[in-house]
Amino acid sequence: MAHGGDGDVGGVEYSSHSSSVVGAGVGGGGGGGVVEAEAEYALYLRVDERSSVPHNQIAFWEHCNRYQCEEGWKGLHVTLCSFAARSTSGGGAHVVKKHGDSLRAVKGRLLEIRAGEDARYRLSEEHVSSMTWRRSMNDLLMISLSGPCETLEQICRTTKDANLYRSTTHADLHLSLAKANDVDFIASWSMAGIDESMLPQPGQVCPLPEVLKSVMRSIGWNVEIVRCKGHGSGRRKRIDKVTDSSPF
Repeated sequence: MAHGGDGDVGGVEYSSHSSSVVGAGVGGGGGGGVVEAEAEYALYLRVDERSSVPHNQIAFWEHCNRYQCEEGWKGLHVTLCSFAARSTSGGGAHVVKKHGDSLRAVKGRLLEIRAGEDARYRLSEEHVSSMTWRRSMNDLLMISLSGPCETLEQICRTTKDANLYRSTTHADLHLSLAKANDVDFIASWSMAGIDESMLPQPGQVCPLPEVLKSVMRSIGWNVEIVRCKGHGSGRRKRIDKVTDSSPF
């Protein structure tokens, strides 16, 4: 998210106390000296780094973005399908999963959903007003993007019709944040005006606090193709490259 300065960001005005949250992704890293399998690819909706937030929430969103970078996903994102080999993969013995259609072609169809629109896509007031967040049993906080939203419905129909590997349903779309029990994170959400009573318990779903809804109304999105270099057994995958990114 970039410094918004004074002015309107997706219908929500922030003063010069707003500032940058999401910078360029922290390196994805590969492991030297390991045998790499064929590269795999996925489609993401990525939080636009030029989006702005109020000053008191900077530490909160920076922590979330840093956590997602450290996990190997190059920052805050929404996963539209799982990683798999290209649809044109030769399908050697090691290729057990691949997409049914070209990700570049599918990305083009997603951009057509917004064809003719002058402004960047923003989540609607109706959608944001009903948003919830949940806490997984391993303590990860996630904002659910289910709810009334025709654009996201179209996105999910498009990825499903293209037979992308394990395409995400609208009901399962979510924005992962960070682990709730991290000491630095606790300080940041307290500064943002989030009381501990607003946080869901592990396995619980709760209404999204209004202070976070204000940001969800304002952020912009990019649609992108990301590459993940597969490694040998026992090594967790990490994104090593964003191969194609466009404003949505």
